[in-house]
Amino acid sequence: MTTATIERVHSQSGRIDAKLVAELYDLKLAKLAEILGESPETLRKDVDRDEAQPGLAKLVHAWNELEGILANDDHIRRWLHHPLPKDGRRPLDLLLGKDGLKQFTRLIGRIATGGFA
Repeated sequence: MTTATIERVHSQSGRIDAKLVAELYDLKLAKLAEILGESPETLRKDVDRDEAQPGLAKLVHAWNELEGILANDDHIRRWLHHPLPKDGRRPLDLLLGKDGLKQFTRLIGRIATGGFA
C-alpha cells in the first residue's frame, strides 16, 4: 500500500476504518458491511472492529494495486463502474455479488500481474 492510502484508511487506533474504506470505494457503510459479511449495525458502531480487518485489508490492498495501474482515485472509481470486456459486468458488480470480495480481489490480482485479457 502506498503511504497515502494507508494514511487515508487507518483510524487513530492504527486499524483500518470501515467508514473510510466505504468512502474510498464510494459505497454506503451498510453495503460494505454486506460485502464483509458483517452486520451493518455492528460495523457502524465499531468501524475498526477486529473481525472486519482481514476483509478491509483486502479491499485496501486491491485499491493500492489499482492506484499503481490507474494512477488516481477518479480513474479507479470510473473503472469500478465500467463494464468489463469479457462478460459486461462492472468490477463493482463483482464486489457486490456472491463471494464478491474473493472474486474482486482475484480480478485485481489478474490485472496487476498481466493475466487479464
